[in-house]
Amino acid sequence: MSTKLGAIHPNLLRATQFNTMNELDDFLANHRIKEIPSQASDPERTEQWENTETSEAVLSIGVPFLASLLSLEVAVTASTDRARVCGKAEYWASFADKIKTEIKKGSNRLLKKHLNAALKLIDAKKMEKLIYVPAHWA
Repeated sequence: MSTKLGAIHPNLLRATQFNTMNELDDFLANHRIKEIPSQASDPERTEQWENTETSEAVLSIGVPFLASLLSLEVAVTASTDRARVCGKAEYWASFADKIKTEIKKGSNRLLKKHLNAALKLIDAKKMEKLIYVPAHWA
């Protein structure tokens, strides 16, 4: 099955080879239409987040997007140093959880198929080096 996925989704390898959180953020942001809230890009991780109304985002959801997002979510959730996890990583991890929940609750078979394929590709190890605020910012 993984060979078929690789043939169907030639960008899977690229989707898991990020060197910085900004590269990952750019990849994920390119698959969504709305901007990341300014609080999420704040490396200081402000304690007081503005209350925002519920809004919708239009997404281009495919296996590479979901695999990257879910890998990031697992890396953030498994972190033993959550205080150092950067705001963008926290944001995307929260976003991943919401997308996963919506797909599971929904009836779109293609999205469910993409989610199942992405769940098999989760690799939190590849995201671990990206999720922390660089030491020189601390």
